[in-house]
Amino acid sequence: MYVNARELLVKSKTLGVDPFVDQVLIEGSVEEALYAKVQALRKSAFKRMYIEACLLASQDFERVSTMLEIDADVLAMYCVMFYDTAGLDKLSKMELLDVQDSAERSLKTWALHQGLDFIAWRLGMKTEISPIQGLQELFADSRYKAKEACFSGNATEESKAAATWTKLSMDLARLLKAYTSDGNQAKKDLQLALEEVIPSFSGFSDLNN
Repeated sequence: MYVNARELLVKSKTLGVDPFVDQVLIEGSVEEALYAKVQALRKSAFKRMYIEACLLASQDFERVSTMLEIDADVLAMYCVMFYDTAGLDKLSKMELLDVQDSAERSLKTWALHQGLDFIAWRLGMKTEISPIQGLQELFADSRYKAKEACFSGNATEESKAAATWTKLSMDLARLLKAYTSDGNQAKKDLQLALEEVIPSFSGFSDLNN
């Protein structure tokens, strides 16, 4: 079944196959009005990309509504008509990542694997990540990226990537160990690293301002 199977039924004005589609095809119905709203949203490639990325990550329409500032009932209608991901397994959702636009593919990939918190961060919303959790995630990512590069062949670029990711994973492992065993030393290391990226950085208290 296509994720937009109901949309196809509406376009062909097919009655008697899906009760929800039948309601959309009734002139003057609430469903018809909602369908008109989601059609307008879908015409915007940018809005469509973010809505569908959220639907890949979650069916929590209330939270997505708050994030995107779109009514929850409109989002639910979008899901039902255009991007019905409810009940799909992980591999079926990954098949939906096969899109031509690289920006859309990247956003949806990250949303599927990192959840709504990633979308919230992309939208400039505050997200909470503990230092230990962040280091653990970065270590795992760099370790697997190193393995991925190693198994992708012996070409020059892949070899360089493998060396880069391997070094990063080792650095993160040391930092993670230091953080859990000697928090003060780790804090100094983090501050030095931040000062290289943010010349005006004068202390961790700045991050709360």
